[in-house]
Amino acid sequence: MENQFKIDCYADRLNILYANLNQSILVTLMVILVLASIQYDVAAHSILTSWILVQLLVLIGRFWLGLRFARKAPMNSDLRKWGRRFFIGAVSTGLVWGAAGLVFFPSNSIALQVFTVLVLAGLAAGALTVLAADFPSYAAYACTTLLPVTVNSAIYADRLHIAISVLTFSMLIFLLRAAKRFNGSIKTSLHLRYENRELMQQLECEKKRLDNRLTRILQDFSSEIYLVDLNTLDILQSNAGASRNLGYSEQELLQLSLSDVHPGIDQAVFLGLVESSSEADQGAVAFRGDNRRRDGTLYPVEMRLQVVTSEDPPICLVTMLDMSERFHYEEKLRYQANYDQLTGLPNKVLALTRASQAFERCLNNNTKLALMFLDLDNFKTINDTLGHKTGDQLLQMVAERLNQVLRTSDTAARIGGDEFIILIPDVVELSCVEKVAHKIIDTITPPFLLDNRELYVTASIGISFFPDDGNTAEKLLQHADTAMYNAKAQGKNNFQFFSREMKEMAARHLLIESKLRKALELDELEIHFQPQLDTSSGILLGAEALLRWNNQVLGQVSPGEFIPVAENSGLILPLGNWVLEQACMEAARWPQTLGRPLRVAVNVSSPQFQDGGLVEKVKESLEKSCLPPEYLELEITESLLMAESSNLMGLFQQLLDLGVKLSLDDFGTGYSSLSYLKRFPIHTLKIDQSFIRELHTDQNDQSLVTAIVAMAHGLNIEVVAEGVECDEQLEFLRQREVDIVQGFLLSKPLSADNFRDYLAQQCEVPVDASVELV
Repeated sequence: MENQFKIDCYADRLNILYANLNQSILVTLMVILVLASIQYDVAAHSILTSWILVQLLVLIGRFWLGLRFARKAPMNSDLRKWGRRFFIGAVSTGLVWGAAGLVFFPSNSIALQVFTVLVLAGLAAGALTVLAADFPSYAAYACTTLLPVTVNSAIYADRLHIAISVLTFSMLIFLLRAAKRFNGSIKTSLHLRYENRELMQQLECEKKRLDNRLTRILQDFSSEIYLVDLNTLDILQSNAGASRNLGYSEQELLQLSLSDVHPGIDQAVFLGLVESSSEADQGAVAFRGDNRRRDGTLYPVEMRLQVVTSEDPPICLVTMLDMSERFHYEEKLRYQANYDQLTGLPNKVLALTRASQAFERCLNNNTKLALMFLDLDNFKTINDTLGHKTGDQLLQMVAERLNQVLRTSDTAARIGGDEFIILIPDVVELSCVEKVAHKIIDTITPPFLLDNRELYVTASIGISFFPDDGNTAEKLLQHADTAMYNAKAQGKNNFQFFSREMKEMAARHLLIESKLRKALELDELEIHFQPQLDTSSGILLGAEALLRWNNQVLGQVSPGEFIPVAENSGLILPLGNWVLEQACMEAARWPQTLGRPLRVAVNVSSPQFQDGGLVEKVKESLEKSCLPPEYLELEITESLLMAESSNLMGLFQQLLDLGVKLSLDDFGTGYSSLSYLKRFPIHTLKIDQSFIRELHTDQNDQSLVTAIVAMAHGLNIEVVAEGVECDEQLEFLRQREVDIVQGFLLSKPLSADNFRDYLAQQCEVPVDASVELV
């Protein structure tokens, strides 16, 4: 509907433009005559005549265009084409008038120059009311009309002409702003008009609908209405609704009694209901039962009785409401209460109910119940970058794959977000559950094809057993959840069985999260810097900023332990922003010691990109620290790049526009890594230390590193090798022309003060020296 509003509004704006076209052409002709008469004795006749002919040709073309528009009444699909034609006509007219500002600007007559400026300014101002319905057309016309004379005036470079140029340009700016406001007012007015029209149409439709409904109710009430003799229960009168529901004609119903229609009621029951309603001082009494159609089938009804004692003999008004639809609705509600609406799988309530129901059977048969808690890895990245619609489609496809690999006795349920439960009853051997877990992981791992795009997700699964790990469904779910988080900590895309050690680990995670929330406030965090050296010359090029945390209770906590907790709890955003700012501040001080700038590499997590404020935070940190942007390198992980996104590319472009460099960290540990190098603007590639650790002994690692370096250099991407710990590794990397190295062989991460001391030692090494690294 919004799109139709836009089309209708655009059509009306075109009508306004073309309706004013003849008036605009007439005024233009008058101005041409006035300008020609003034310039006749001054300008060269050949130039004047040529200019008039060109202008007339343009005006004739626009007049012919207006006639065609009036006769054709273009369809919606042609509106943009007619808009472009009008725009071209406006630009053409403006260009011809702009030429007048050049050829009718005699250097020997200030008066004629001023006259020409006034004519062109008047045309631009007058066109405001004619062309404001389409701001691009007006802007093109005004700019092509006034800018040439503005520039021509400025060329004279004397005070008067400079003043004329400034005033003309100022007027152009004023007119453009006025046209923008005027155009906005026109659009708003048209939009409101169509909204009001649509509202009136809706109100009229609603009025007709209500009138028709009331008519139908009065003429043919859908419920069954009977007037019954209170003494005999004979039907005295009925409505069309009764005939339609029961299958009898109105005449046939008059031959029946209420007992024939509703077998569950007889004279004694009926009088008892009437008597109870009288004793309770109720206006009506209602109860449920079944009506019998002419063909013998039954259907549920709710019956209401209203006794009318003013009649003689007394009668009873009986209203019966068909409850079939309501019973269907109640069944639908029961379904919605027990099943996930997106995937059709059982929901958490039904899954835990089934788990509880299976407990007794397990105890009787001496078997176990396995509860799997499945969480999709990297789903949030896909959902945030590609949108919830894509995320929902992906969840539906995951549900289909789960149903394909499970037995009919098993239960797959979605309990929310990207979390699923799988119940495996009657487990005798642990190996059976292992096989199911492997099968589930193998089923989810292949790519999902959505909108001609391959999406990759993996699954982390935690498994608990009844009765070993808990005697309630909630306890089993809690322990399976703990095991699932342990699976994620083990690198994702795997399954883990619950153990008591995991419970202790979960408690430690909670403690870490609690202490981490106060770490900034208590000044417990510190940034260490690990030097990055040129492989061939040994010259210090920069350093990687690494976060360290020393808590009074927990002691020195490993980043590998507290960073995942920070990411899961949302604390990574304030921590990441703090690291970014502090790293920039420290890097800005390094030239004071070393005599030259160094780049600093800062890790940026996926939540920081998804938060939306990363670009502003980077800009703020650079401005606050005065660090040149080319010396800041942001390290991103492959998981961020797994789901392609125009938003992500837009963020990258904004960072590149700032002058910041991007580095792909831990290269080779994700999925489809090679495609990222082609798709994304990566400056630096960091080979993951898992490939470096056995480099001097493992030929596979040597081949992989060699291939990565050759590929990166072929794409003009700088290569950094991290985790260098022995001379053999360093020599191999030097021979393969790896650009930069870092690791404990060269230097461990240093505190800010120690790193400055390290810089002071580096001052003794000439910039162009070629020395050994160690």
